[in-house]
Amino acid sequence: MKTTKTLAFALALALGATASVGCAGSEVDDTIDDGDPTNPDDPDDVIPTSAEGKYALTSEFDVASGLPGTVGNIVNTFIELTDDADDPAGGLLDLAINQVSNSTLRNILQGARVVLAGTINDRILEIAPDFVPRIIELGDNFGQLARDFGTLTTLDVRKAGASYAATHTLTGVQFKIDGQAYAFPFADYGMDDVVTQNVSVALETTGKFTVASHQLPISMGKVLRLGIDELLVPAIDPLATDLGDMLDGLVDCDAMGQAMYDAVDIGSPSTYASACEIGLQALANLAYQQLNDLDQSAMNFGIAGQARATDSNGDKKIDQLQRGEWAGQVEYAGTPAPLQSSTFAGSRM
Repeated sequence: MKTTKTLAFALALALGATASVGCAGSEVDDTIDDGDPTNPDDPDDVIPTSAEGKYALTSEFDVASGLPGTVGNIVNTFIELTDDADDPAGGLLDLAINQVSNSTLRNILQGARVVLAGTINDRILEIAPDFVPRIIELGDNFGQLARDFGTLTTLDVRKAGASYAATHTLTGVQFKIDGQAYAFPFADYGMDDVVTQNVSVALETTGKFTVASHQLPISMGKVLRLGIDELLVPAIDPLATDLGDMLDGLVDCDAMGQAMYDAVDIGSPSTYASACEIGLQALANLAYQQLNDLDQSAMNFGIAGQARATDSNGDKKIDQLQRGEWAGQVEYAGTPAPLQSSTFAGSRM
């Protein structure tokens, strides 16, 4: 197994799921872009006159062209168990040998590593038949988890004199795997909402709805661990509750311990089985520590938005926020990067 090397991810983050609603209607001046929130191309929708209300927003962020900071080498941590000529036996073997407490025995095992790897590979269908494809699947899905990232928020808009002020609250996140969206409300997992108050909001007579620039800090380590434990791990092993459980289910450590003992005829099968189990848990702990390290700095989204506000029932209040776009930057560990193609849609709650 190669020494762990950093694999930097460009997290594609954002607040929202795109809602680009095609509307039939009268022709408009061709100097107005169809994607412009002020484009009055649907006579069936009344332009609202009041922005007051509480709205549920789903957003998607795209920062793939320049997300700052090193945001994880977790995929590499696992892929390194599969990418050498003697893997997966070599990778699993290294995990076990490193956990043998007796230094003399550990040195003997390291000296016999080539023989041990050959023995384990010969018996890999007994020890870990699904290990390689499942680890590759985990790495691929984690990449999607990091890229196809969205947020679930509420925007509570109230009158503030002659204008409007809002409270923007992050209440959950959304991930996409193979195009399928999965929502995770924070309340279901004992996580706290993130609240930003006194956000200026405006509604123009054209129906253009604007949200002034504000900060939305996100603890990406916690968010990504939520995605791993609640989405990626169950997809591989429905009974596993975390990475340690999942790895333990992929490798028969008793069979591994017996194979190691058969190869060297020293020590005991139970000693090696225990080392295998400890090694797998150490690997899971390393991945989680890498996630924890991300939260040494919050990932701050400095965002401002605009959307097309529509009133579908004629009461002059906003019912839908369509074609929403966020602009601004995301900052991690003091390094900013511009947001790219970040969108949102909303509806009255």
